[in-house]
Amino acid sequence: THGGDPNWGRIVSATGYAGVPFDPAGVNLKVNGFPLYERGSPLKFDAATVSHSMQNNRETHIELSLSEGDARVRFWSSVAERKFSAHGSRDLDHGRGCGRGSPAGE
Repeated sequence: THGGDPNWGRIVSATGYAGVPFDPAGVNLKVNGFPLYERGSPLKFDAATVSHSMQNNRETHIELSLSEGDARVRFWSSVAERKFSAHGSRDLDHGRGCGRGSPAGE
């Protein structure tokens, strides 16, 4: 989400690397409530509007849904410094990344 780029391809692609089988035609993606991808296909959307929503809000909400199952999860992540995100560094001297997952609603 660094730079406010609503890159649906990166998010959907990462879903495929999770190692869990799913039907690609059942993938839906919203960023800050804006639908970007639905039923396995990209949607037309105003990239500038979505980008603005990402840049001008403290939080960016990414909602990814699959057609299989009924399980839910909520995941929080943060990056302490732009340098961490800009360079993809995992060196804790340059920025800390943290993530925490829990079942939705907890």
